[in-house]
Amino acid sequence: MDPPATSQPQVRLQMDDHEEVQHIDKKPRLGFATEENDAIHEYDDHDPESSKEAMEGLTSVFDQSRSKRSRPQKKLTKKMKSMVIEPYSAQDVIFRDVVSLLGQEAVDKAIQEGKDWESPFQFREEVELTASILSSTEMRDDSLIRCKYFGQCAGCQYQMLPYQTQLGLKQEVLVKAYQNFSDLPQELIPAISPTMSSPLQYGYRTKLTPHFDRLPKAKMADTVLDGSRPDWFKIGFNGSGTRTVIDIERRRRLYTYKQGVSLLLRESLPTGTRPHSHSPSFGLRPSSPMGTFTRLEVAETTSDPEKKVCVTDQRATVLERVGDTVFEYPASAFFQNNNSILVPFTSYIRDMILPEGTPPQSKVTHLVDAYCGNGLFALTLASSFQRVAGIELDVSAIQWANRNAQVNKVSEDKVSFIAGHAANIFETVQDFPRDKTAVIIDPPRKGSDERFIEQLILFGSQTVVYVSCNVHTQARDIGMIIKQSEDLKRGNKYVLDSVRGFDLFPQTAHVESIAVLRLVPS
Repeated sequence: MDPPATSQPQVRLQMDDHEEVQHIDKKPRLGFATEENDAIHEYDDHDPESSKEAMEGLTSVFDQSRSKRSRPQKKLTKKMKSMVIEPYSAQDVIFRDVVSLLGQEAVDKAIQEGKDWESPFQFREEVELTASILSSTEMRDDSLIRCKYFGQCAGCQYQMLPYQTQLGLKQEVLVKAYQNFSDLPQELIPAISPTMSSPLQYGYRTKLTPHFDRLPKAKMADTVLDGSRPDWFKIGFNGSGTRTVIDIERRRRLYTYKQGVSLLLRESLPTGTRPHSHSPSFGLRPSSPMGTFTRLEVAETTSDPEKKVCVTDQRATVLERVGDTVFEYPASAFFQNNNSILVPFTSYIRDMILPEGTPPQSKVTHLVDAYCGNGLFALTLASSFQRVAGIELDVSAIQWANRNAQVNKVSEDKVSFIAGHAANIFETVQDFPRDKTAVIIDPPRKGSDERFIEQLILFGSQTVVYVSCNVHTQARDIGMIIKQSEDLKRGNKYVLDSVRGFDLFPQTAHVESIAVLRLVPS
């Protein structure tokens, strides 16, 4: 039950940059920097009616904490006071939410008085705010929670919410991201479309990385020969806001594992499975102490279900089907983690590039996949275009993309994968007709840098589809593309046609986003 409106609980806003699972970490591609997974959370806007009371509570806690600080803590605080919050980072998102919570006037006053606003960003430090609950919410329904570790484990945040409510909150995340980070006037931002739901809301992850505790020094001499687990050994996922491992019970035997402090569990089709095969081979490599494949029991979600195997060797090859296309890639490489949504995900991109009712003379015929990786977009969309080019800086990824083209019997005349150069990404596709070309970009969480954006604008494709796992850097980049295309005054400019979220991670606060830009006359 929600507390009555008159209660005044202690609300803790805590920032910890070690939260994991809900965000995907992509390798930096096209030569641009990336960052560690940021735990970016969005909160509903609150009426700053009680800003004065909240500030009094905030000031009280600051004063008490200062009196208790040791000399090293005071030195650290002095150092942190000069810290500049990185734009578009998790800290920046939280700061803007603090402004929404307390009101701009209260925040300006606190800054003028020299309040220690950086303290929430110190490791394991908290700020306590006394807030009044002005109204209760009917969104929470604890009967929906299906995991006994919910609230302890950092993996999920939304299990207590009806699924449609989750989708609505993620739509609001996109609304706020473009309001706060695109630096665009409201009239240039289209209405954010409803979030596309995931066919699977549970059991959708194709990759897990359980953590386990390091061996205590006192146990170094112990030997476990029967495969049992000592009482002190914990294996599972990091707790919410901590590095502590939450012990998850195991239903299957885990073989001896001596490397690192985490495991890789990746779902794969068995070796021998190929496109359009209705009788796939299920031959597995023999199990070994290190483990390469272990058969998994999976729910049958299609009329022609395929048994899956679990890959535990990072050097092994994973096979994954997206519609009629099969992909092979190293188990350690990046690939989208929710296979159930990839067909509607890629189909939506195709439909945005080739909308119904487009005159034949205006139809896009060429596609450039500028962050192609192992070829997900280039190969799944190839049948809709005359020519497709995938561009990557990572030579290894290009090799896997070419291999996937061969596996799926796609000719080089139709799809080509090219190792690009950061200084001139689009050098190899200069013969593509700009008015009939679409470019897909899917950068890492850090987003694209100004050098790439400048090249993208100068290339001048008719359509740009921006796929992002970080809606805040996407909003920033979209704003830059629109403004810089106007500043060039080349007779045309980019406009934002649509933005839509996709729920690749149900039960979490994360939302993927697809933004579509069109080139129009100035």
